[in-house]
Amino acid sequence: MTLAGGVRLGPYEILAPLGAGGMGEVYRARDTRLDRVVALKILPPAAAADGERLRRFEHEARAVAALNHPNICALHDVGCETPVPAAAASGAPTPPPAEVHFLVMEYLEGETLAERLRQRKGGGEPSPFPLDVALECGAQIADALARAHRQGIIHRDLKPANIMLLKTGARPGARHVKLLDFGLARLKAPAAAADAGSSDVATLTAATRPGTVFGTVPYMAPEQIEGRQADARTDLFAFGCVLFEMLTARRAFEGSSDSSVMSAILSHDPPPLSALQPLTPPALDRLVRRCLAKDPDARWQHASDVAEELRGISQDSASRPLAQATPSSRRPHWALASAATLLLLVAAAAAWYIAGRQAPRTNGPARFEVQMPGAVVFTCRATSCVAIAADGTGMVYQGSDGTRQQLYWADLAQSVGWPLQGTEGAENPFLSPDGRWLGFLRGSRLFKLPLQFGRVPDGSQATALTGEIGTVRGAAWGPDGTILFAVGTGELMRLPPGGGDAVPLTRPQREQNEMSHRWPSFLPGGRAALFTVWHASGRSDRSAIAVVSLDDGRWTRIIDDGGTFSRYLLSGHIVYGRRGSILAVPFDLRTLRVSGNPAAVANDVIVAAGTAGNYVYDVANDGTLAYARDSSPPDPPSRTVAWITRQGESEPLSPDRRFYDQARTAMSPDGRRLAIGINGDEYTDLWVYDLIDRRWQQVTTGSDCRYPVWSPDGRRLVFTSNRDGALNLYLTAVDEGRRAERLTESFSWQVPQSWSPDGRFVAFTQQETAARRNAHYNTWILPLDGDRKPWIWVAEGLQISQPAFSPDGRWVAYQSLESQQWEVWVRPFPGPGEKLRVSGKDGGYAPVWSPDGREILYIVRGGDTRVMGRRVEVGSGLRLGTTGVRFAIPFALPFAFDVYSRTFSLADGGRRLVTVQMETTSAPDVRALTVVPKWPEEIKAKLAAK
Repeated sequence: MTLAGGVRLGPYEILAPLGAGGMGEVYRARDTRLDRVVALKILPPAAAADGERLRRFEHEARAVAALNHPNICALHDVGCETPVPAAAASGAPTPPPAEVHFLVMEYLEGETLAERLRQRKGGGEPSPFPLDVALECGAQIADALARAHRQGIIHRDLKPANIMLLKTGARPGARHVKLLDFGLARLKAPAAAADAGSSDVATLTAATRPGTVFGTVPYMAPEQIEGRQADARTDLFAFGCVLFEMLTARRAFEGSSDSSVMSAILSHDPPPLSALQPLTPPALDRLVRRCLAKDPDARWQHASDVAEELRGISQDSASRPLAQATPSSRRPHWALASAATLLLLVAAAAAWYIAGRQAPRTNGPARFEVQMPGAVVFTCRATSCVAIAADGTGMVYQGSDGTRQQLYWADLAQSVGWPLQGTEGAENPFLSPDGRWLGFLRGSRLFKLPLQFGRVPDGSQATALTGEIGTVRGAAWGPDGTILFAVGTGELMRLPPGGGDAVPLTRPQREQNEMSHRWPSFLPGGRAALFTVWHASGRSDRSAIAVVSLDDGRWTRIIDDGGTFSRYLLSGHIVYGRRGSILAVPFDLRTLRVSGNPAAVANDVIVAAGTAGNYVYDVANDGTLAYARDSSPPDPPSRTVAWITRQGESEPLSPDRRFYDQARTAMSPDGRRLAIGINGDEYTDLWVYDLIDRRWQQVTTGSDCRYPVWSPDGRRLVFTSNRDGALNLYLTAVDEGRRAERLTESFSWQVPQSWSPDGRFVAFTQQETAARRNAHYNTWILPLDGDRKPWIWVAEGLQISQPAFSPDGRWVAYQSLESQQWEVWVRPFPGPGEKLRVSGKDGGYAPVWSPDGREILYIVRGGDTRVMGRRVEVGSGLRLGTTGVRFAIPFALPFAFDVYSRTFSLADGGRRLVTVQMETTSAPDVRALTVVPKWPEEIKAKLAAK
């Protein structure tokens, strides 16, 4: 169907055709209501005649219209109208045409990436993009993909013809990118013709039925070619192809026919970028190679990570401009003159640098250090660790002198600090806006203490603000006395100014994979607050920054590309942590919206280990920044896997030193293989070490995989992973190389602990949601046959964790908090029956059965670490015998108090154990905090430069 100029579809008047192809026809049109030019795309009649595909098309169109991203072509409208020819307006008779389904999109002026890539240099060769422009455009494309993927939309036909370059970049030669046809790939009808502007590449299309093939051949991922399910990683493969083509002006996979191109995609790798462009940064080469991995699990998992990496590479490249020079074997005279000039500039810069080291710098924000008093070392665990006064005169921080932890005050005018009496054992400090009160967490309750000029008045006692509330992830004090704090069950709680019971202000949306709301901070006026939406995967790059109204409790996300621990500056910016840096972005207090792109404004801020998004910094009203600075170089691998004998002797199991995951060591039932996590640059993957062949075998890739448990036959592993959201249970066959099977689907974190000897059940620990307030953790049983529906083993709210099946499967040992300290108990399985306490007065953790079932071993932590053993006699029932020390560990066992971690495994019939031995030098030794008095000036400068 071709529409002539002047034809109208409802309020849209056709002006001229723009292109045509297998997807239909595109026209330039005028919206007569708003008097604006739009692009109008006609749906092919075959697609419009299919009711199911038309329904999905309309649903998809609404979803794409909701994306609202600066790098995605906006979809204004979708409609179905009968064309009205221009002659109809004058009354001339016309035959009744059929109804037309159409899309109304943003009209873009520029060129497609395909058209830009067809441009030739003087010698007739294809012209690649300059490195800086390619990085800028690539980051924008990745940003657009990240937004779409979060909305559940997969492009599935990303290619140069679907990328528009607008001449509106911030620098000469730069481009602003817009993605076209978002989400329509899953709705395409079979056609031999390619989209308009797609040159000579064929587009294979089909409906969304499994097993069908769709996409544009040179940009199709292996799973598309094989007819398997596409997901976000499929788009990242196509993105790698596009970026490769931008940087080299040639396709990543080439061939004389579609079949040969498909074969290349399935079986070959493209040449390294550096082989075609020798000055390509190595980090960019690695990024593209990872995009083009055959296995989706080995690719980048999130487009937002790719965008951030590209911007990091761009910043690195900008700091080394000589890397853009073209190598030449013959240098003209002007090049030598330039080199001489460069040497003079380098000498001048060196002299300036030396002078700057000898005298204070007067330009730019000053920085100074606040030293810890005496032998005090700054400490930070799973809470906020530093709080700066609103007027910027002082700050509170956590410190330890080696014997006790307490809070300290630092006077920023004098750069000195002193301990605050009455704060022993306190953490998570926060200050009232007027500086007259100090709030903190001690045990599992919030307290407050009065302050006068940075000191606690003599005789003052801490006053409890709450009852037992468990874990706290940040607290903030509003100007009217309202206190917001985040609790371990996920809610953001509100404590009224006059005291009383705290009530929930927000609750996580579990169906959206939200695990918790945390790290609140008030906005000016105290009627709204920022907080972090923590993702169920536990990864900060999937978190979000949100703002909540204290008037009605309604909240909305304002930063959706990852981020945590946000603060507002009176200069009109929000700062927040992401991937080890502090970023800043302009924020409008009136509309409660951010604008523009963020810029990194601090790159050396410590992220407290294991704290799920806690960046160690705070800001005052005037923008003064106080933070813990990590200046230490990355640690080399400092962990070994060690055998421990009953005599306390230690020897390495393997000569390799790696970042072994301390949380779980799992010896196979036959004693031949050890399963353990190894921490990589991004993920913890599971590996298996064969003690006979002395070789390592990698079992998982592409996501965090931890806490392995062997099957009774030693052929499979059940483990926990966040590859699909929250930490859930997965099953894999060790030697078969198949994709892991997901066993559970829950918004709660789950960790496997033990496999019953008959192979029928897996016992696991689950971190409970807010719906089960009586316990943060519980033991669940997963049957591996039937409907595989898990059930709670002991529903008494006793904080039961670390279950371990006995060798005969009749009993389960576990640890519990029912007596206010961790103790080891044993019960019959599946129950009911009498429970017996195994551990003594010192309590116990992480029980393990001896291979013969005659002993239960567990950890006791006192002045040293001991593995205790209690004899067991099994008949018609179970009787407990004597207790004694079985292993004296010559070093501290990691994570001994954790509800998930079983840090050792027995071998050699119980005569030896195996565990991870870690050197204690990896944590930063922080003895000073850095203060930046005029930080907003630096932020404005960096945002302006960006």
